Amino acid sequence: MLIERMQVAIAPNAMSLVARAVAARPAIVATVGLPSGAAANSAMLPEVDLELTEIGRLYATLRRVSPANTSARGVEESAGGADVLHIAGHTEGEAATGDQALALAGGAVSWRTIAAMHDMAPVVVLSACNTLRRSHDQDRRALSLAGAFVAAGAREVVGTLAPIGDADARALFFALHEQLARGIAVPAALRQVQLSQLQRPGGAWRRLELLTTVIHRTD
Repeated sequence: MLIERMQVAIAPNAMSLVARAVAARPAIVATVGLPSGAAANSAMLPEVDLELTEIGRLYATLRRVSPANTSARGVEESAGGADVLHIAGHTEGEAATGDQALALAGGAVSWRTIAAMHDMAPVVVLSACNTLRRSHDQDRRALSLAGAFVAAGAREVVGTLAPIGDADARALFFALHEQLARGIAVPAALRQVQLSQLQRPGGAWRRLELLTTVIHRTD
């Protein structure tokens, strides 16, 4: 038998789990660009730099980590004290397990490493492929990358259910941050973005999904 140590939280009542529909307006965004191109032995993502620049302008304070300086420690440090953490770039499958990992400059960072992080931003946005995809091996307990950020302390994580194109990611996630920066709660923000994209060809909006630990009041 295997025993896993898990955190347990006790709520005094169900209402303590309910968040208001209009959240406090976030002021600090931390953006992390993952390396791409020949130097990273991966496909070039030319839209990522523009994506991060545009998103950074929406918030009062920006902390930006360049692709050359990305590391697990850098992600954790940039998230500390931030209201929103945005990560854009490549994911890759681990050779041994096939689990998704973030393709950082120092090497692939697994869900295990992410789950062990501390002081995670309450809202995390993962602009990368398959960040909500879990292992197909039912005999293993493996978190998705989005699930790992929740385990690290994030309350809400927006990720992807399938691969997403560079240009589509830039457009969709910028639209999402326009809503978030105004103080719109994450579920309402994502819903608004998806509704606005219904008539667009390709259906990239279908790939976005929210993983949340919060019950939102809708009345």
